Parts: sequence; structure tokens; C-alpha cells
Amino acid sequence: MRSLDTVARTEVESVADGCADATQPRLLVVDDEEYIREALGHFLRLRGFCVDLAHDGLEAVEKCSRHTYDLVIMDLEMPKLGGREAILRIHDIDPALPILVLTGYAHLLDEHPLPGVSGILTKPISLWKVEEEIRKFI
Repeated sequence: MRSLDTVARTEVESVADGCADATQPRLLVVDDEEYIREALGHFLRLRGFCVDLAHDGLEAVEKCSRHTYDLVIMDLEMPKLGGREAILRIHDIDPALPILVLTGYAHLLDEHPLPGVSGILTKPISLWKVEEEIRKFI
């Protein structure tokens, strides 16, 4: 449940960033593969979400420090700052923020679990499965 201050801040940010409706859940999609990032962002916008995009973990941390998100979808293997380190930094900013990991290497998470991960989505992705996972948290 979001606090009144968080809702008010999100409404101001959404209007400033061009989200059509400040009540839409706000997501951050982080992936260094442009076609995945853009396709997922487009699909989620069509499904009623306000979506921001980031191309690496560093940009994701920066956006999370400036904006309030309802959920983050994060790739693990990215340049500059990988998903593992980005997740830790984002949870320093907002410990309650749900983060879904999007990866082609899900087996590595079995071997080395990552704290702060709310769910795992494996590549290749099913857009409907992504939405189903998101709706568990929003």
C-alpha cells in the first residue's frame, strides 16, 4: 500500500514525465537489448501501465533515485552495471520495491540466489507471462 506522500509524488512525476494517467502503475524496464526493452515497454503501455526504460543498471539506479516505481523488471547481464549490483543499490533506495529478474540464465540464480528478487522471468519471454507476474505485485 502506497502512502499518501508517495501517491502525490508519483502523480507529479507522472504528469511531468508524460504518463497519460497519474493513477497508472509505474514500471521501470531495464535491459541492454533494445528490441526487448522497447517491445516490452510498448506491450506494457498497451496493457495500461506507465513505463520508463533504462538500458543498463546504472541508468536504472539513477531513475529509481529520482522517481517512484511500483515495480522494476531487470535483466541481469548488462554493461556498465549489471543487474545483481543494480538490484542491491535499488533496494538501498527502496527496500520494498518489487523487482522481477528477466534473464536467459535462470539456472545461475538457483546456484547463487539473489536477495531482493520478487520473481524470475526467463528469456525468451512470453509477454502474457510478464503481465501475469506483474499483476501479482500491483
